[in-house]
Amino acid sequence: MTRYFGGRAIALTVLATLMVGSCSSGGVKEQAVLREQGDNYAAAPEAEQTTATGEGEAARDAPQQTPQLIKTANIALTVESVTETLDEITELVQQQGGDVLELQDNQPQNTLTPHTASMQLRVPQGNLEGTLVELSNLGKVESKTIQAEDVSGQLVDFSARLRNLRKTEEMLLDIMERSGSMTDVLTVSKELSNVRSQVEQIDAQLQDLRNRVAFSTISVQLEATVATPGIREPLRDRMGQTWTRATHSVGRFTTSLLQLGLWLIAYSPYLAILAVVGWLIYRFRKTVPDEQ
Repeated sequence: MTRYFGGRAIALTVLATLMVGSCSSGGVKEQAVLREQGDNYAAAPEAEQTTATGEGEAARDAPQQTPQLIKTANIALTVESVTETLDEITELVQQQGGDVLELQDNQPQNTLTPHTASMQLRVPQGNLEGTLVELSNLGKVESKTIQAEDVSGQLVDFSARLRNLRKTEEMLLDIMERSGSMTDVLTVSKELSNVRSQVEQIDAQLQDLRNRVAFSTISVQLEATVATPGIREPLRDRMGQTWTRATHSVGRFTTSLLQLGLWLIAYSPYLAILAVVGWLIYRFRKTVPDEQ
């Protein structure tokens, strides 16, 4: 309501500007018309305040509305086959009138790592409980949580602000049609653009809240009960893995030798100097006793 009265104050400011312009031009008839419009717009907040008071009393007498809740759920399952369960969940969500928002399938890298996957689902809020029951039947439930957020107040607030802004928009359009000078038209047009920007922003927030209330999200985590089976010939598999590790080890050792050789080549001048110094010291020590 504060935004609404703020819009009315701007309208009165623009209207006062028009009245001053009319006085300077000497148009008595136009001045009387503008005064009459100013009285009507000034009296409007009081009338609407009375109307709002009456609506408030009627709202208190009206029955309480159903809370508008945003519901989210999480469920973790241990299943026999993750691949088959993913297909079953996809079909289940389609039957419930929902969608799969996200899917991450983590294939095992070896026989010791279990197959895991995660999904993000969206279903109509009325089908949330039934969907969770069907999901629970697909495997062993390790954990399950449901959370709800009441956004009734936000919906009422956004609706009221949007309604008031649209009334302000209508009022500004009416003032623009009655304005005569280009300056007044531009002033009202700028304020009208700001009001419409706020209308679009609040309308988008309102629609987002309504969609989140209408559809609930479910996060599903899946894990296989046993490790993914390996190749049918385990001995051949182990021998192949051993050979792969051996070849990798030889490759790393060869690379290390090559790197060492490059280091020796890079430091070869210093090594040559050290070798010459060492040989001179050796010759000096060897010749000294011979002279004595």
